[in-house]
Amino acid sequence: MTNKYKVIGIVSEYNPFHTGHKHQIETIKKEYYNPYIISLISGEFVQRGAAAIVDKYARATMAVKNGADLCIQLPTFFSTQVAEIFAKGAINTLNSLGIVDAIHFGSETGDIALLESQSKKIENSYSSIYSDTILDEKNLPLNTLIKNNNKSGKSFIKIFSENNGNLPDMSNDILAIEYIKALKYFNSNIVPLTMKRHVSSHNEVSINKEFASSTAIRNSIHEGMLTDKSPENIFKFLPENSLIDFKEKKYIFDEHFFEMIKFQIISNKENLKDIFEISEGLENRILKFVDTAKTYEDLIFSIKSKRYTLARIRRIMFNILLDIQKSQIDTIKASGYKIPYIKILAFNDRGRYIIKKIKQKNNVEIINKFANYKPYDEYSTLFYEKDLLANRIYNIPITKYKSLDYFTSPSYIK
Repeated sequence: MTNKYKVIGIVSEYNPFHTGHKHQIETIKKEYYNPYIISLISGEFVQRGAAAIVDKYARATMAVKNGADLCIQLPTFFSTQVAEIFAKGAINTLNSLGIVDAIHFGSETGDIALLESQSKKIENSYSSIYSDTILDEKNLPLNTLIKNNNKSGKSFIKIFSENNGNLPDMSNDILAIEYIKALKYFNSNIVPLTMKRHVSSHNEVSINKEFASSTAIRNSIHEGMLTDKSPENIFKFLPENSLIDFKEKKYIFDEHFFEMIKFQIISNKENLKDIFEISEGLENRILKFVDTAKTYEDLIFSIKSKRYTLARIRRIMFNILLDIQKSQIDTIKASGYKIPYIKILAFNDRGRYIIKKIKQKNNVEIINKFANYKPYDEYSTLFYEKDLLANRIYNIPITKYKSLDYFTSPSYIK
């Protein structure tokens, strides 16, 4: 039997790459007759509004050692944003390659027909319910419903779901629906495929005998650092052939950037309102608490309210750090989420073949390292400068500057 899905894309943060991710790749290879696998991964900062625990080259290397053929970077402008923007950026990145037949993702439901049905229901109700923002004034009845329920402390997703047939509100189902919506938005020929996750969500903090979520792994390592206890028990959930790629790195957490975020808030207080996702006077609430917050967690929990979810506050903090402005996101949306280049992070021999095919299919620019790249217009410069900025900021807490994008070549895994 021939495989109609010769190239399958995976969108993931690999934060870090663990045995659950390896299981997904192995399942894809078994079910779809060993297709080429392209992993599109977040760079220095990730979608939940946080710093990646180790640098992107280490995470990409771990992925290729465990079955991925090619790892490329999701641009910074997409990797740190709400589900809708994250998904559209990811899907259009895969589209721009010109060779991807399908996208495969984990979900809580594990049912692609149900996810497609729910996607249609959402499309018929509102273009996006997963933005953590007040909805468009044109949808007055729903706006009124949400505003009237704000005192309950429920998220917008919960409120919408309770009044519209219990739509999914688990993190991976939400992203899955946004991927499906984005495929339709771009009129893409890429086919969505899913599998049921072995932990309930990527935010799950519990551990079972076979798998642990990325959140559980990060939390265990973080707790170990704070208490001087070895997190060795959690390393069994990382592929054995990649432990050295992970252990030799300095682990990065959100609090490493606390002072930098405070500096950005204080020094740019007049322009805070221009930062993406800051609206309705939220800048005043941020300024109210920035001077008294003792830690990063103290700051975000002080700003959080029934109106502003913790997830949104976390994303805003890193939008402030990276100076991601509303006008920049507007420019990207107006361009149709155009992808100016593809940044290679790691590959094997099969990945080398994929890169060759990409170059034959279209004229999207392939970047190995930024020292060899020259932006060709204002739009490509916008992405180039933001990706470099994210990488330079991420490396400030790291004493060894081995991962600076300007000099670093992709990892070739033989």
